[in-house]
Amino acid sequence: MENTNKTMLLLADNTELEVKAIHGSKQYVQNANRDVLTIEIPVKGIAFDTLVSYFQDEDKTKHLYTKVYDEAGEMTENDIGQHYSIYLSASLENRESQSVPGTLAPPEIESIYVVKIAQITYMELQLQQLLARM
Repeated sequence: MENTNKTMLLLADNTELEVKAIHGSKQYVQNANRDVLTIEIPVKGIAFDTLVSYFQDEDKTKHLYTKVYDEAGEMTENDIGQHYSIYLSASLENRESQSVPGTLAPPEIESIYVVKIAQITYMELQLQQLLARM
């Protein structure tokens, strides 16, 4: 199976992106303490502008999942959360890839995209729902 040993990020519209890592943290953003996701995405197969457009689209980030494929190709789907609709940043970073311990080899540099998005607060969600009814 082509997705063996991969983690895929599934956006609300079923767009799938291969991810290297997803890290969550609390940060003070736009006058509130928010859950922030830092998502590391391999450069291969997606243009930077396309990636940015995905995470700036609230319809795509209203519900996020991961699909994790194990050695046997079995898939497990995990719910990350809802309403990560505040786009914070995206960048292209060059990082030294990890080498096998105990080996002597020149470092390999890999390029990855790093995207940060934040979750709206419960109060903001309630306000959005109230305004939608008007």
